Amino acid sequence: MAMDGVPLILDTDIGDDIDDLYALYVAATHPKLDLRAVTTVHGNTLGRARLVEKALRLGGFGDIPVGAGIPRSVARYAQDQVEPAPSPEGAYLGYVTPDDPESTHTYMRATDLILGTLEVASEPTALVGIGAASNLADAVSKADEELRARIRCIALMAGETRRMVAEYNVTCDPEATDYLLNCGLPVFMGGYEVTSRLRLTMDEVAREFGSSPSPACRALADCTLMWGPHRGGKPGPVLYDVVPLFWLADPGLVTTRPSTVRVEVNGRHTRGMTVRVANEGNVLEAVDLDAEALVAECVRTIQRGVPIP
Repeated sequence: MAMDGVPLILDTDIGDDIDDLYALYVAATHPKLDLRAVTTVHGNTLGRARLVEKALRLGGFGDIPVGAGIPRSVARYAQDQVEPAPSPEGAYLGYVTPDDPESTHTYMRATDLILGTLEVASEPTALVGIGAASNLADAVSKADEELRARIRCIALMAGETRRMVAEYNVTCDPEATDYLLNCGLPVFMGGYEVTSRLRLTMDEVAREFGSSPSPACRALADCTLMWGPHRGGKPGPVLYDVVPLFWLADPGLVTTRPSTVRVEVNGRHTRGMTVRVANEGNVLEAVDLDAEALVAECVRTIQRGVPIP
């Protein structure tokens, strides 16, 4: 955690797709970022928070506070929207075992942790969302004018405007995503197509992290193996979620375009789709990046930033 880096709060649905764990370690180790708090969203948020806490402890970042947030939004309950629903146990939530000290921990409510972190912030703090937008939208909607002024920007892995697709994170809470994209704050949006270019193979993960003496690197390797049977047709981790973090650390790494983006919330077949309605606005939408260079930088950042006993 860099004390002179960009302060940020990370909101994640860690435990299902493996890229959240890589993003967590990038947020904690990047020399230009200063991770102040982590909150969890969607589904088993308590189990997700325990996984975050264990991962932070193994990485030597046990002082970073963790909060557990909204499992399913009010709007989704009202519409009886169950899908997309995470597995009750996730792909690698089982990495936290009954022998771990985190296995019985409880956590502050995510919205309270986000607002409390903003309240004591001495400089503008970024809100980074790599899961459903529920927690961040709840916090921003409840922030008074003073707290809103302490939000540097909102950086999301969410949506896709160049294809007709309802991206997963948006579909988990379309109303919350639409609110964040149009709340008047500066927003970075890393869409599905451009973020999906960042890929590692399972062999590369084993080579880069599996034999490391660092507990955090071994955690990445072990959790990636646990996730492996759930990866579908992916050759290995697809690192969607690191893109908002690398943009935050160095905006020049990602080519963007200004946009106004709305989320379809009513369509029976289109709910969750993101639509670019104007070529100007408060959203900076990612349109290009050097995927190979960012993957290499992700690996180097984590390897250099986690301690070796």
